[in-house]
Amino acid sequence: LVVADTWQSGVHEYDSPTYYSVNLIDLLLIEEYCERESGREQARAMLELLWRDIAHNFYPPSLRLAGARSRDYNYLFGRGGIEGHFVFNGWMEGRMPGNIFLAITSWRPDEALLETSREQFPRYVRQSWGPAAMAARAHYLTEDVTLSCSGANYGPMDMPLTIDLPGEDRVRGYFIPDARRDPYGKKKIPAGPHEKTLHLRPFFAGVQSRADALALVVYRDSDLPPNPPTLESHFVLPRDVEAAWIGDRRVDLERETFVEPLQPGEAIVLRDGRAVIGLRVPWARGLDGERADAALISDGNDYGAMRLTVAHHSYWGIEGESSRPGASFWVRVAAGVADEAAVEAWRREFAEAGLSVDASEDAVRVEAAGVDEPLVLAAEAPFVRCTEAEPAHTSAVLEVDGDDIGRPLLADFEPVLAYQRRQEERQERLAEGAVYLEGETTYFEAESGLIEPQMEVGEDDAASGGQFVWVPGEPGARNSLPGSVTWRLDVPEAGEHYLWGRVNAPTQEDDSFFVRAYTEDAEVFPRTDWHTGTHESWEWTAFTLVRSDQPLPLSLPEGEVNLEISAREDGTKIDRLMLTPYMDSEPR
Repeated sequence: LVVADTWQSGVHEYDSPTYYSVNLIDLLLIEEYCERESGREQARAMLELLWRDIAHNFYPPSLRLAGARSRDYNYLFGRGGIEGHFVFNGWMEGRMPGNIFLAITSWRPDEALLETSREQFPRYVRQSWGPAAMAARAHYLTEDVTLSCSGANYGPMDMPLTIDLPGEDRVRGYFIPDARRDPYGKKKIPAGPHEKTLHLRPFFAGVQSRADALALVVYRDSDLPPNPPTLESHFVLPRDVEAAWIGDRRVDLERETFVEPLQPGEAIVLRDGRAVIGLRVPWARGLDGERADAALISDGNDYGAMRLTVAHHSYWGIEGESSRPGASFWVRVAAGVADEAAVEAWRREFAEAGLSVDASEDAVRVEAAGVDEPLVLAAEAPFVRCTEAEPAHTSAVLEVDGDDIGRPLLADFEPVLAYQRRQEERQERLAEGAVYLEGETTYFEAESGLIEPQMEVGEDDAASGGQFVWVPGEPGARNSLPGSVTWRLDVPEAGEHYLWGRVNAPTQEDDSFFVRAYTEDAEVFPRTDWHTGTHESWEWTAFTLVRSDQPLPLSLPEGEVNLEISAREDGTKIDRLMLTPYMDSEPR
């Protein structure tokens, strides 16, 4: 299943210096000790894929895995367990101890991979990390600087927009959404059995075209914790660069602390050796609906970091009603900029590069004139997906300079071949049970869809037709298990539809699903949490965002659309569903 899933949609915990180490150890043990040769062969193929991934994202000038990533326990410097593998395999000197599992296994990566990482500049790495269209990332690496952007938010510890400069102990450049006054990831809070430096999970979207990246973040009410002390969008930067400008004025970096406000449209430009980095804030909105202030700030920290900060609240703090605050960041990098004249020309070109913004309370569209092509991001309320994203993200498992070198490594294994056969059968079964959406309200049974493990049919006389669908679980025993049910919808006309479900959700640990909609070619509604609320008996409830009582619209295109409900917590039951084009329509 792991091989087939990776072949289909890439490595989900992408570029993580912590979780890549875990993955490598598990695969090494399988390759060394699995009794079945077929299992060892699959492990070797996965090891080959991961090490090619690592080699192309490894940045020798800073001796670290660089770029945007799924999870990071060391925001400022991007260090993690992967460095034990680097030390053991001779990629870096022993700043981290090796792992005992490396000593009892024999598979090793090809030595030529390190040389590829050292010599192949510039290179442009793109890869998918999930089935969604925006679940992908890009990474442009040069000898002097790297720029990387993910298409979507992964979780509360991800780094979706990053810069890396040469130097082993230098601060990384990274975006972080902050409601705890913790831009540097130093304040741990309880997270299950651990304490972690969690940040927010707002709506985030990003696109990249080699040396340009454009990102958009919007904070929905459900993204904010109760009574947050702040709401800020940071782009953290290394302070030990050679020079910095805001517009035409040079920033005095010798000062320990400073606050340098940005005027609307002004560019920050940093020079470091032969690298130049530019940042602009095309759009920034506060909680009050007005333009949010932005500034380059050095707060006297001990880490060697400064930050571009967009403050979404007033000087007096967070008060009153939210007006969908957010921001956009445009980042551009250049390598090989040799002298002051070249830096000056580059600064002016970036500051004058075309930029357009069209924003209202319910929609935002940003377009930036990249070096190679335009970059466009657009989204609208309730801000769960992009309505425009250009250039399009790759669906490749691992693509380097336009060639997918990842998927072919896994293509000939039986798990992948069996998966392809199952997909063909799945399409046939979905077509057999298609639900036609009439012009008015449409009802259909949960058990009429394509049910996949660990989801299964249950029996209850009180349920419609005597049956329901769930992942079995004891009330209150919160577990997250795989399982889904999917219906093929025949949509006669494109438009918005509202989803209701007749559910039984006995406790707060058994009251949620994920909802997703997709066609054969694209995702039309990304996987989104559906918190149903508790219902001790069968009751109808609308699909809404968390802490919202407004039904959330599904914008469905004309034609065949797959609607998927998957398990988020076991023990949550669904009996019947309703789709309606009317926001105020309720099930009868």
